Amino acid sequence: MSHLGQVPKSETLRDRFAMAALPAVVQLWEPRRNTPKRMAERAYEMADAMMEARK
Repeated sequence: MSHLGQVPKSETLRDRFAMAALPAVVQLWEPRRNTPKRMAERAYEMADAMMEARK
C-alpha cells in the first residue's frame, strides 16, 4: 500500500505536471463542452510544454 505523498514508481514528472495542469484545463476548457479524454490530452500538452521549458 502506498503512503500519502509517495510517488508510485510508474508515475513520471510529466504525469505530475499533467496533474498540476488539470485544474486549469477544467476551468479554461469548460468540461461541459469537452470530453474527459480531450481535457486529459490538453493537460498532457501543457505538461509537455513544462517539460520543454525545463531544458
